[in-house]
Amino acid sequence: MINRVADKDQAKRYLAENGNQSGMVGMEILYRVISSITVAALAGFIAVVAGYGIGISTIFTFLLLPIGLVLAYAVGVIIGILGNVIATPFNVGRSRYYLALKKNGIRSSASSIFETFDFFVQFAYVEAVRELSVLWLPLVIEVGAGIVGGIIIVATQSWGGIVFGLVVIAAGMIAGFVVTIRRNLMYWPVPMIQADHPQLTAQQVLERSREMTKGHLMDLFVFELSFIGWHFLSGLTGGLVGLLYSIPYENMTSAILYEELKGRAISLDGIKSNIDPYGMTIGIDPNGGALTGGYPGTIYDPVYTPKANSIPVTPPAPQNDAAKPTIEGVAGMYAGSSFPLKADQVVVLGRDAASAQIVFNQGAEKISRRHCSVMFDSRTQMYIVVDYSSNGTYVKGSRLQANVPVSLARGTEIALGNNSNVVRLV
Repeated sequence: MINRVADKDQAKRYLAENGNQSGMVGMEILYRVISSITVAALAGFIAVVAGYGIGISTIFTFLLLPIGLVLAYAVGVIIGILGNVIATPFNVGRSRYYLALKKNGIRSSASSIFETFDFFVQFAYVEAVRELSVLWLPLVIEVGAGIVGGIIIVATQSWGGIVFGLVVIAAGMIAGFVVTIRRNLMYWPVPMIQADHPQLTAQQVLERSREMTKGHLMDLFVFELSFIGWHFLSGLTGGLVGLLYSIPYENMTSAILYEELKGRAISLDGIKSNIDPYGMTIGIDPNGGALTGGYPGTIYDPVYTPKANSIPVTPPAPQNDAAKPTIEGVAGMYAGSSFPLKADQVVVLGRDAASAQIVFNQGAEKISRRHCSVMFDSRTQMYIVVDYSSNGTYVKGSRLQANVPVSLARGTEIALGNNSNVVRLV
């Protein structure tokens, strides 16, 4: 069950802190300006398509009213898809802004929306695949109902036939609408997944989205409905309330909810240049091979697999990761996961997402809201751990003294509260 109330309360705290709300408003203004300009670049093409669609629907209106209306609707849907696709890279940049604020507690510059520009084609392609995945079935239902209803009306040529044909068309439109809502909820996290892990392919993004939302579609539906009052108020004020408050509020809540669905603390992948040594966009195999694999043991960490007889690609020189401080999950929620650390930077582990960077929400009955902090001391090459908890932080069964910094060597395992959640300091 999604904790909608707690997520909203947390989002309000983010808005109220450190001038975050004004920064969010700046991001929303920049997003609307950029996306509008980008979409306007296709205005000529869209106008031609729309005019052509209207012309077709006008002809069919005289010949067969129901089919003409359905075709006009289909053209409108296609135009909407094109608009969404062209604006998506900036929507991903906006999502990355809110996720970074949730992850670090400090907002980045609104200009970070341009970080995703290198992935423009890739993000637009993923959105096109998402749109088609959402809309193909509803369109089939609606167009099919329109054709069947039209045939009934023409074939019967009676008032009863007209009524029955219109009922068939209306039923198809309603069914298509319901299916559209359901599939939109199924792919609700797609922009944030792209913002979180920009290297994923369309197939990987959609698959991960389905896994994250499985069993939560009704919760997400209620979550979206909970903002309907704000949308109504925003409409009454010409969008002013939305721009100044409700849209940042909803987007911040969505970032928090995304982390909840993800089941682990947000860890944004770096945005790299979109050009590799072969002049190809990152995420696209230059030799026609497959992008497969996952985080270690899952499907989400792209690994290059060349095709047979392809030109060999020289792999990058291996990096010495032994010197990099890392927290590795040994048991519990983060078993098998790893969290690279920056030297001399304090990281808090606990249940409270407002104060902890590594957040535990599964099997965390014995973990405090702010359980302990970990810092790698670059001078001594030791870890400094401070316990703040009520149930204790343990090393080899011995409880650390509360609120006292303790130096621990690399390779030490610490248990949080009990042995249900254990991490190793690498």
